Amino acid sequence: MEWLIAALLAAVVVFWVVAYNRFVRLRTAVRSSWSGIDVELKRRADLIPNLVETVKGYATHEQDTLARVVEARDKAERVRAEQDSAEARSAVEGEVSQALTNVNALSESYPDLKADRSFLALQQELATTEDRIAAARRLFNSNVKQWNRLGQTIPYRFARPSTWDLHAYFEAEPADRANVDLDLS
Repeated sequence: MEWLIAALLAAVVVFWVVAYNRFVRLRTAVRSSWSGIDVELKRRADLIPNLVETVKGYATHEQDTLARVVEARDKAERVRAEQDSAEARSAVEGEVSQALTNVNALSESYPDLKADRSFLALQQELATTEDRIAAARRLFNSNVKQWNRLGQTIPYRFARPSTWDLHAYFEAEPADRANVDLDLS
């Protein structure tokens, strides 16, 4: 009887250690994938001043659109410095995406801008960066899904340290999904 209790206790301890280590691996994966999003958002933020300067020369009377891009970028930088939550970051990055969409739409009205090598190179870099951000978001959300699923299922729920909360997904904001209406009149 004593050996049965000892074996049961050993099984519980082994399960807890294995489950805890799985949570540690997933927590590391979530943090690493969040870092990947952060790197790509920083890359995009660094490209924006170059894009704005290139567009300024062609679209001098479109200062409002350019000001919104700069304002959205600055707001994103402030949020990045102040907090690291997926909810806050995804909201502000949605504004940046919307502002960049407006700048790209401007190029349709300025044939010289559309043909400018600098603008085309920046536009290509931004498109590549947006693709990389999307891939980083998918990886982060996949890791968060695994973390949250494991953290809510029994018996793992009891092995997750209580201070390790479930995570929010990095989701596109409604502005990211909206059609761009650009009035150039």
